[in-house]
Amino acid sequence: MNELEHWLKLSHIPGIGPKTFNYLLTKFPNPSIIFSSCYKELVGNDVPRHVAKAIISASSKSYHSDIHWLKSNPKNHIILSSQANYPKLLKQIYIPPPILYASGDVTLLNGKSFISIVGGRKASSLGKSLAYEFSAQLAESGVSVISGLARGIDKQAHLGALSVKSGTTVAVLANGLDTIYPSEHQELADNIISRGLLLSEFPPGVKPLPQHFPKRNRIISGLSLGTIVIEAAERSGSLITAQSALEQNREVFAVPGPVNNPLNKGCHNLIQQGAKLTTSIGDIFSELPIMNRSNSPTKISTKNHQVKLGEVDKLLCFLEYTPMTIELIIEKSGLTPEQVSSMLTEFEIGGQVVSDAFGHYIRA
Repeated sequence: MNELEHWLKLSHIPGIGPKTFNYLLTKFPNPSIIFSSCYKELVGNDVPRHVAKAIISASSKSYHSDIHWLKSNPKNHIILSSQANYPKLLKQIYIPPPILYASGDVTLLNGKSFISIVGGRKASSLGKSLAYEFSAQLAESGVSVISGLARGIDKQAHLGALSVKSGTTVAVLANGLDTIYPSEHQELADNIISRGLLLSEFPPGVKPLPQHFPKRNRIISGLSLGTIVIEAAERSGSLITAQSALEQNREVFAVPGPVNNPLNKGCHNLIQQGAKLTTSIGDIFSELPIMNRSNSPTKISTKNHQVKLGEVDKLLCFLEYTPMTIELIIEKSGLTPEQVSSMLTEFEIGGQVVSDAFGHYIRA
């Protein structure tokens, strides 16, 4: 058995999670020595008896599916915490994953500065637009964006980064990389592999169980210099990521929103607790001088269609940053329903306006 096989074999033993694995590494230089030790030697080195018994009786076939996955695609990689390409920031967290499974460009892990963007799965159009635009601007600034490949904010964060020609993004999954969850994000995952990286601490074959997501979230925050939270409800899983970031001594940025929108309550609570109120990437760079701010973009230029300023003044001055019905916009502007409808369509294409599921329009 080579070094990789010893590490994989140890990780597959029932009852040996990252905490026990890392504890064993403090007692033995590497897993090969663990497996060459007898029961008495293991217990003599303060290995719990039940763990020692599990090691002695461990199957040598348990990790074969990992090796098969690794060899099935040249873009697949298995990274050990003892290796130089293991991400340095992740190594600093409490109980770092001893093994990472990756698919894509692993050089990103130590070659880029990372900012994570997280938020609700049931995000509004405004929230999705903000996630996309923040991500695109970060990508334009040379920052790689990390998220969790979930619906809503996560998806838009990945798409925003990929919308920039040189943009890169990393998706951290709560399951093995042999399957994509949710399944409708398969095409997005393929694009991420070609332009970035899929990452997981879970081996192939592991399903996306509920208890895996908090573990996934600690990796998202652990890889990042800071975490941006957009539209997190009061009991959102995104708050677990924010809490992990705080425990890891990383920055937390919260984007505010309308106070009557329950999707923003978690973000507002974070701001009350000391998170950085964030309305632009300038707020992020003021806290994290990870690049020359003079090189950061001053406006969003990721849209394919831009409405000329002269065409928007007349109606945009009546639009607000809180939801408005089309009837109210018509009443305030004095324009005809046909004019308003046509212009709102153009504004949505150009990114000046977003609409929600209830037919309300919001100035972006």
